[in-house]
Amino acid sequence: MNSPVNTRFLTNGTKTKLIGLFIALSLSVTYFYMIRPWALGMPGNSTNLWVFTADSKVNNHLSSLYTVWRPRIGGIWLAGRMVDSIIKDGLINLQDYQSNNIVVLTVTSQQNQQVFGKYFYTEDYRDIFGLYHAAWLFLFFVLLIFLLEDPVFVMLGCFAGLFYMLTPAANYYSYPWDMPSMMFFTLSYLCWLKKRYPLMLVVIFTGTLFKETAAVTAVLFFFTDLNWKKRISYFLAAFVSTLLLKMAITAVVDGKIEILTQDLTRGDQSGKLMTLENNLPVLFGLRWNHFIFVNAGTFIAALFLPMRTKVETGTKAILLLFFCGQLLAGSMNEFRIMLEVLPVSILYLKHALEYWKGQLPVVSESKSKSSSTAPQKKPRN
Repeated sequence: MNSPVNTRFLTNGTKTKLIGLFIALSLSVTYFYMIRPWALGMPGNSTNLWVFTADSKVNNHLSSLYTVWRPRIGGIWLAGRMVDSIIKDGLINLQDYQSNNIVVLTVTSQQNQQVFGKYFYTEDYRDIFGLYHAAWLFLFFVLLIFLLEDPVFVMLGCFAGLFYMLTPAANYYSYPWDMPSMMFFTLSYLCWLKKRYPLMLVVIFTGTLFKETAAVTAVLFFFTDLNWKKRISYFLAAFVSTLLLKMAITAVVDGKIEILTQDLTRGDQSGKLMTLENNLPVLFGLRWNHFIFVNAGTFIAALFLPMRTKVETGTKAILLLFFCGQLLAGSMNEFRIMLEVLPVSILYLKHALEYWKGQLPVVSESKSKSSSTAPQKKPRN
């Protein structure tokens, strides 16, 4: 019996992409409903709302964000525009206000016991919060679909890794720069694998608008087949361009030029210092909701994978460098801060698994017609 849909005219690559796009849409819709309930934060902690609405024109409080967050203007600006799109201006229904159906931003006047002002409905806000994150996730999946030959395993692995950021120890935080920074970090890494170094510079520069961690991938220029003069030139180009961009952003946002916006001794609302001293108990404490399970366990697994090639060495280097940076400057219980290296860890793991099974490696430092068609020797255990 013939198939109801004739797909013989489609290549295997096209079929893979179509299947991948449908899975990407499915996972993005799932993530919309998964992240939507946390739009307002949780009882006693409305940080998600505070950050997402920071650049709204009606109630702009960008200057109240932490110094390290303010330069991440790309995601904050986009989120602010989405918030502006749902703002209402008119009579504020007292019953809606008392039942938390609306969030009042400003009160413009009061007449005959009626209050007028600007506000938005909480359900509308939850929708745009979920849509923002789901749209970035879908864009990230599309990136994988068109840049990887076999993207489904990586997509499913990345989606699984997202769940751990929504566990009690991580406080259910989700910020406007989390998903974009994962996408740009991964895109830079893939440009490096494909030896598209000029494009990699553009990606690093653009990614810095959303989060400065994109610049960390510039270290990968040292793990290429280029001569050392070109390696250093590319690295300096990335370093100088992102540095100038950071200076320009802080000059506009803060009114003064700042290079190091991460205060290693900054106190949070509880008075604790977010430094290495406070991260060590998180790493070495005994509990189930532990850091070692971050990114579906792929980050810790990747640290123990072998380094046989320059690609694997560069991958291990970027994982360790990123981790050290977060250990010194981040809050390790906020598992979302490790999202940037989630796809990299999964790609590294996929490569290792295929090598152990004797299949063609996902990434090879050099390809030729003979090497791509000749049978591979089974590796020794």
